[in-house]
Parts: sequence; structure tokens; C-alpha cells
Amino acid sequence: MSMQGKKRAGDDASTSRGLQEHKRHCATTNYSTTKEALTDAKKFIEQIFHYIEEMPCSCPANTDLIKDLKEKRRKMEERFKEKCTVGVLGVTGAGKSSLVNAVLGEKKLLPSGSIDACTSVVIRVEANMTNSSYEAEIEFISKEEWEKELKSLVEIIRNAGDEDQQILKMATSKIKALYGDDAVKQGFDHLIGLRSFNEIFATGKKNLSYDSVREFSKMVEPYIRSKSKGEGTQYWPLVKCVTIKVPNPQGILENIVLVDVPGTGDWNKARDKMWETEISNCSSVWVVADIVRAASETAAWSILDRSMNNLGPGGQCGSISFICTKTDNIPSHEFEDDEDEDGNDLCVQAEDKRKRACILDRNKQAKEVIEKDVHGQYKQFGEFEVFTVSSDEFTRKKPILSREETEIPKLRALLKKLNIQQSKKLEFRYFLESYAIISRIHVTNSETTEKKIQEKLSMSMKNELQNMRQFISGIQDTFRRHLTTAAFDSTQSCVQTATDVIKPEGKWRGYHRTLKALCESQGSFRSKNGKVTDMNATLATTMYHAIEETFEEVFPNTENGKSIFWMIESFNIISHSLEKCLPPQHLEYIKIEQIKLKTKLKEDIVREKKKIFRTIKDSIQTSMLPAYEKAAEMKGTGSMKKMQDILEQHIETEKETMFLVARKSMLDHLEKLGNDIINELATELQKAITQPLDASSSELPDVSEYYHKMKNHFHRSTSTSTMIR
Repeated sequence: MSMQGKKRAGDDASTSRGLQEHKRHCATTNYSTTKEALTDAKKFIEQIFHYIEEMPCSCPANTDLIKDLKEKRRKMEERFKEKCTVGVLGVTGAGKSSLVNAVLGEKKLLPSGSIDACTSVVIRVEANMTNSSYEAEIEFISKEEWEKELKSLVEIIRNAGDEDQQILKMATSKIKALYGDDAVKQGFDHLIGLRSFNEIFATGKKNLSYDSVREFSKMVEPYIRSKSKGEGTQYWPLVKCVTIKVPNPQGILENIVLVDVPGTGDWNKARDKMWETEISNCSSVWVVADIVRAASETAAWSILDRSMNNLGPGGQCGSISFICTKTDNIPSHEFEDDEDEDGNDLCVQAEDKRKRACILDRNKQAKEVIEKDVHGQYKQFGEFEVFTVSSDEFTRKKPILSREETEIPKLRALLKKLNIQQSKKLEFRYFLESYAIISRIHVTNSETTEKKIQEKLSMSMKNELQNMRQFISGIQDTFRRHLTTAAFDSTQSCVQTATDVIKPEGKWRGYHRTLKALCESQGSFRSKNGKVTDMNATLATTMYHAIEETFEEVFPNTENGKSIFWMIESFNIISHSLEKCLPPQHLEYIKIEQIKLKTKLKEDIVREKKKIFRTIKDSIQTSMLPAYEKAAEMKGTGSMKKMQDILEQHIETEKETMFLVARKSMLDHLEKLGNDIINELATELQKAITQPLDASSSELPDVSEYYHKMKNHFHRSTSTSTMIR
């Protein structure tokens, strides 16, 4: 590639030769695949930045340019690593581990088989793209967190006669796992002295790596699964998260992370917070339930309900799958005397054929029931599909069901589709941002845009920004109106509303532990069966109902004329008249900067809308925190009544300000979002208008030929990529 300006003495001549060779390569290469084009784009970016490192900087503006280009490249490389998260949710014993193993074709990867386990470990499964080993990165909770949790567990066991049995089981299993069966009746001081786990808390992390999947599974098991024979030699109660990296991703995991999330609650707030975070970050959710209980299981439908909420306001989930597992597990009496859907007597068929027919008939009925219930309960549910799966049949040497009938291939196809979509999105981003970098250099080397045209561009930008301000102001006014009314209504009804949590009808024995767990967890608790008791959400109900419709209009899953996404996509500072008088290179540069900026802003808004939606609940939690902390300290006889009184009195005292503060919190976040959008548009586009004229072209490489190649790659990628809002 030819250079403009002179090279300094001592400059690496190989850099210039590399650019020259790449120029010739660009001029002669016809790219047959996007992968080839992407590889070449990366190679060119590497070479051009190698030259930039060596180039002279006599012009101060060039110093700023180099710094800016390096930062753009750093962010581009970071974004290229982003993955799509698929949440695998369900209670212990639902068959999640076996499901993941079957889908990945790794029968022994995740330990499975214990229906009594009550682990609370988040397991992330992703591709190992660096070597052929099975690896695990284990993250532990802190020593302080464990000691605080252990005190609560000891207290639960000490008051065993009055405890909720699910909570008691959780506490017992954790102490047995770490300290052994005999430790259950011991006190806190004895247990801390028995095992300190200093080697774990000192580093907070542990790495495992094995070539054999069987050996790996055996070694990782104590960190992710409860096992009755391993009591006293397990570590899962201390684990926050385990990231497992699998070789040979098979076109499934390259751009996907499977997150096995426990469906049960946890005493440790750090783990429970991670659970919430993982759910909110999911692009797709698999709700997993045993087919025998799928239609009626409280936990599965509780998880589905929360996933549906994540699909709409405050979330980014794009699809939900309800997966009924263990479809081959069918009692013999169900296929000994039955009829198929056409009325044929199944008894006359061979046993395996009768069982297969009965399995398929039950699968069909399960799908119909679940789909009907979902359509009846949720007005907006986006992409939703029911699968009936048998992991055992898929891996069995002599199966009754065909591979297609196990529906594992369907789930693999679903993951491959998500993997391809994410790959195209990442490719689009890379072409977009690398093209913007090259365009930035190319426009500096090209003819100068006249000052008066720059001024017209700046004026056009100001007009567009004013339209954006008016649109955002209208959004804020609508939210302010709804929130003001809802805050008043909440003040009137909150005491009665809170009664459903503080004094639920028909619940007394054992509920005081649930209430205390709720207070110790700052207002929210998930039980072993997956049911969520959430005081903060209950108090926020009226306010959320008031803004729900507006929130869905402003932050929808699909763009419409009232949404902030549509307004950003419509933003354009290049009028028809300006397009005619701008130099072609500067015109293209501004266009590409607009596309890049709008893509980034829409991604940012998807992340920020989750925070905005949570502001009401989070603000109420902050207002209630003194009551939670005080109530959590209540012990002994009459503690239930004391906790209830503390909570009720606090709500009564704080209700006049609590909901007004929550209102202000959401409005402040909306205002900040609006200001951030305006400021980023103004700052970045003003740079695009003026910066190319500030730098000295005499010190920059000539990128003209590769510029045209990248332009073609980018425009080709826009027609095939899956762009996020």
C-alpha cells in the first residue's frame, strides 16, 4: 500500500511491504464466504494498526486521531466476543443436566441423577475455543458471606420443629455437604473450627482442566451437585458460579452460552443476585419440567411467568421454550390398556410399539395443554414453542423412539439457528466498525469539505436533535402523569396489598421462616419449589400496572411509531440537498458513523431499559430496608408477630414518601437516558462532521483500495445480518 508523506529513518520497512502486499491481495481476491472476508478484514486491521504504531505524529490532531482509532479498535474487539445467553431454568430433578448433555452430545459432561439435590450453583456452559480440554472456572462466595449464611443455617436447624420443611432441608443439605452428617447438630463456632476453607476463600477461584470428559465430570461434581455418599467432601454450598468450557462446539456453542440456573431460592444474597442477573441477560429461555408434572408444576409456571415478564417490559429475552423432559418415563399401566388418537386398541400391538404410541400421544396432549394455557394467560409472548424431550432415549443404544421423536435434534437446530444469528450479528458489527475505522482514515486523505457545508451539516444535526428532545420530553411527560396517579393510589392501598405477603391466608406453621428469609434477603425469597415471595414487587404492583402499556410502547420488542428505537432509526442529519453537495468520501463516512452510532444506542437502550424498569422495585426495596433489617433480628417466642408488626408499621409510616421517591427514581433514570442519547448523538456526529479536516493526511496510509473492499463487505453484511434493536 502506498504511503503519503515520508517515513522516518529507522521505521520498519516490513510494515510498509505488508500493506503493499495486502493492497495487491485486496485488488485480486474474490471472497467466496463471509468467513474469508472476515479473516481478511482482521488481517488488514492488524497490519494498518501496526503501521499506525510506527507512523510519525508531528501533527497534534494526528495524536488524537491515533488515540481515538485505538480506542475504537479496542471496543470493536470486545464486542466481537459477545455471546448469546440461553437460560436453562427448572427445579432440581427436572432433567436439566441430562438435557444439556444430550444436546451437546456429551453424555457424561454434567453430573446428573440426584433428585434430592438442592444445589444453588449457576452453571455456564460455553465453547472452549483455545484447546481440546474440558475446563472449569469455579467462582466462590466470600468468607464473610459464608459465615453470615452459616449462622442462619445453624439457627434454622436449631428451630427445626417450627421450620418450613423445604427451608430446613436446604439448610441441612448444605451443612452435611461441607462438614459431614454428624455436623448437623453442631453450633456455629464448632463448625467454623472444624473446617475453615481458607484455601478456597484466599483465592476465591479454582480452575480445572482434563482431557477426558469422564475424569472432568468426576472432579467437577463436588462443586456443582449434592451427593449423599460424598457428605463432608463437597464444596457446592461455597460456590457462586461454575463456567464449563467444552471442546468441539459442533456449530452450536461458538457464539452461545448455556446457563443452567437453579430454580430454587438461596440463602446467600450474592448467589440469588447472580440468579436474577443471569435471567435478565438471557436472549432465550428454556423452562424445563418433568412431563408428568409439567402442566401443573408450580415452579415451572412460576419460572415461565418471570420469563414472560423478561420477554416484555424490562427484559431482552426474544424467545421462550417450554421443555417437557423424561417423556420415556411412563408407567406400564398407561400403555397396557389404552387407545391411540384414532381409537385403535393399543393392547394388540407389541409392548415397545404400545409404549411408543402412548409416549407420542401423551407428548401431543402435553403440548396442546401447555400452549393453550400460555395463550390464555399471556397477551404478549413473542416466540414460544413447546418441546417434549427424552434425553435417555436419544442416547440409548436400543431406543423405542426415533432420534427425531426425542426432539433433541429440534433443540440442536434451535441452538444452531441462534448461533448463526449471533455470528451474523457479530460479523455485521465487525464489518461496520472496521469499515468506520478505515473510512475515518480514508476521508482524511480525501478532498476537503467546505466550511459552509460543515456548518449546514451542524445546523441539520441541531434540528434533528431538537426533534429528538421533543420526542423524549413527550415520553417523560407521559410517564410522569401515570406515575403521579399511581403513587397516590399506592399510598391508599399499600397496607392492604402488603397483607398478602405479611399475613397470607391459610399460612401460619413454618411461614415465619419464609417471612424471616424474605427480610434477610431484603424483601424477596424463592422457595425450593420455585415460588417467589416478593414484598417489594407486591408493593410496586399498582405503579407497574400504571406504566406497563406505555413502557411496552416506548421500549417494545418490535419497532413502532411510538418507540424510542423507531425515533433513533429515523434520525438522519443528511438531507437530500446536503447529500448532493458533500464529497463522496465524507458523505459515506457520516452515513457509516450514523449507522454505527444508532446501532450502539439501540443496544445500550435494551440494557438500560432493564435498569429503568427495575427502579420502582429497587427504590421501594431501599425504602423498606430498615424494616427488613430490624425484622430479621427478631428471634424466639412471638417473633412472627414482631416481624409482622415491624413491617406493617414501617409501611404505614413511610407510605407518604415511599412511592413518591420511587416515582422520582424512574423519572430521573428516564431523564438520564434521554440526556445520554442526545449527548452521544451530538458529540459523535459533530466529530464526524469536523474531525476528518483536522488531521494531517501527509502522515496517514493510503487505504483507498481496501476501503472499497470493506464497503462491499459491509453492505453485503447488512442484507444478511440479524441486527438487534
